[in-house]
Amino acid sequence: MKETTREEITLFELLEILWDARKFFFRVAVISGCFGLVIGFSSPKEWRAEARVLLNHSDQMDLSGSLGDLAGLAGLNLPNSTSSTINPYAFEDILKGDPFIKSLLSTPFKYRSDTILFQDYCEKHLKKTWFQKLRSLPGYIASLFNQSNRVIEGYSDFIAVTAKEEQLIDRLEKRISYEYDAEKGILTFSMDIQDPLLSAQIGHFMMNYLSEYVDQFVNRQNETRLVFISNQLNEKEESFKLAQYALAKFRDENTMLNSNLVKNQLERLKTDYNLSFSLYAEMAQNYEQIKISLEEDQMVIQPLGPITIPVEEVAPNKPIILLSCVFTALTVSIFYLLVKMRVTDNR
Repeated sequence: MKETTREEITLFELLEILWDARKFFFRVAVISGCFGLVIGFSSPKEWRAEARVLLNHSDQMDLSGSLGDLAGLAGLNLPNSTSSTINPYAFEDILKGDPFIKSLLSTPFKYRSDTILFQDYCEKHLKKTWFQKLRSLPGYIASLFNQSNRVIEGYSDFIAVTAKEEQLIDRLEKRISYEYDAEKGILTFSMDIQDPLLSAQIGHFMMNYLSEYVDQFVNRQNETRLVFISNQLNEKEESFKLAQYALAKFRDENTMLNSNLVKNQLERLKTDYNLSFSLYAEMAQNYEQIKISLEEDQMVIQPLGPITIPVEEVAPNKPIILLSCVFTALTVSIFYLLVKMRVTDNR
């Protein structure tokens, strides 16, 4: 009869094994705890100044009312509305996009007792944590073999990014946080940085950038619709003049006639004239409304008070780092102990 080896252990046996190795686990916990404390106290402090703004949706100018009905009769295809809003969730992609971060890197800020470009601050003063240094090590080694910083110029429709800028963009976009409260319509965004005053300045810069971006978007949308209605207005003005001329000419040529055929033709010309006039008047009114809206100072991004310079840092979170190190070390130790016992039993 063949001998069989037991490949499973009971929970009681497992607890007994762990209890017998309690001194080993204690040493592991102490060593890993000390390592966690070293990481926690040696990691650079970071602050977060949150910018909170209220997103005011612009009023939609409805073109689907009387103008839409008249346009349908005249064979025109007008847009349903002139909504010029941006999806609030798209602002996160805007803040983490290359255009914003490149603009941020080329902006000077007050730092300590001097003014410094943000790119210079990132290269000279923005420290990395141990984990960030280990994670960026492969990229640093690869950059030693690829030192190409050639920038293609002469193309205004594209953004040129050097290898150094690409590394900075990758680092900074991970520091940006964004939150949108759909119920209240409030946007909250910030960037974690290693200086409280600089963090507040960056939050103010982000607020101004979004406000300017939205204003430009709304103006482009309004200008596009203004050009469309302007072209249609010119066409309908010509149609109105032709209908007016045709009606006047027909009346002059048939003043002495009183037949039903003449009356029917006169009614048809009057109908064409009234339709052309109504559509032309409605288009002229909408044209003036959009012109006025372009001239108005529309505040789409409304700040909810000034940005507060943070007092307490948000990183490093020393208790979390300590517990993470101890938990990871104990987990690996238990796994190591069980594997070691299995190998010993098999021998």
